[in-house]
Amino acid sequence: MELAAISIAVRICRFRSRLQTAIKPPGPDPVHALIVNHESFCSPIRETLEGIGYTSFDLASSAAAARACARRRSPDLIVTAYRLPDGTAKDVIAAICAARAFPVVFVTIETDAVLNWLPSAVIVTSPFDQMPLEIAVEEAMLKPTANRHRSNRPIGGSTALLYS
Repeated sequence: MELAAISIAVRICRFRSRLQTAIKPPGPDPVHALIVNHESFCSPIRETLEGIGYTSFDLASSAAAARACARRRSPDLIVTAYRLPDGTAKDVIAAICAARAFPVVFVTIETDAVLNWLPSAVIVTSPFDQMPLEIAVEEAMLKPTANRHRSNRPIGGSTALLYS
């Protein structure tokens, strides 16, 4: 039994090492995430991202606030709910990702709505646990740039990754 626990702990350490390598951009700049979600979810999402190496954050609870944050500072990652008080993630992604593709992770209970709009989405069902969010971030960061989210058009030829 103890050997199995040690094996799992070793695999988790290796996973976290791969993840930190995947998210770390070249250069001394901090790794910046934009979290767009209801206020009660922002803190646990931020804590999870801090645990895997993110050092800078913008928190937004509306589409308008998210667009303003992205204009001030371009994110390395976007973690967003689907439904927001003043719109949906479609509005946020269309505005922020119009000029440049960004990795996006959706944390939502509305998985069908996301998949109907963006079949290649990386989704964590809400409420979430830390490990599925970490895995989803790794998947989003490792996607080729061509498969990252750009504008509001679905990306063909990709399969959604759903973590719950």
